[in-house]
Amino acid sequence: MNRNIFVGLLLVGIGIILIIQRTLGIDINIWNYLWPFFLIVLGIMIHYNFFAGRDKSNSLIFGGILLTYGLLFIFNTITNGMYHSDLYFVYPLGIGIGFFENYILGNRDNKSLMISIILIVISIYIALKQILPEFYNIRDYLFPVFIIIFGIYLLFKNKK
Repeated sequence: MNRNIFVGLLLVGIGIILIIQRTLGIDINIWNYLWPFFLIVLGIMIHYNFFAGRDKSNSLIFGGILLTYGLLFIFNTITNGMYHSDLYFVYPLGIGIGFFENYILGNRDNKSLMISIILIVISIYIALKQILPEFYNIRDYLFPVFIIIFGIYLLFKNKK
């Protein structure tokens, strides 16, 4: 689809939604629902450009981050922020997903893999800390986590 057609349809759709909102007197801040969709659409467009062969750079990192955060912000808007304090683990997870996508689908750079593993492990730790408060004592888990990370690194190191 031509970029101008896509942007034009998007703007017309937003305008129609805003007119309907004002005409019917709906007291919903539509912007709270729209701006996360912009992140999602940008993330999808970055992925589309990558898979269409137009962009072979590290753009998947940014696309994965935008898509993950867009979904998080839509969820927070729909639930009225009720679970926001329980979802802090998604912030490092989004960056980890971006780097993991870059490793799997992109250039197979071991640095991307290590960054993604570290960020995903941090996300899992934050999530477990919220779910299981007794998990808070990191000293009991720090050494095993480092052993696992180093083992995964050794597994993927020689694959190149």
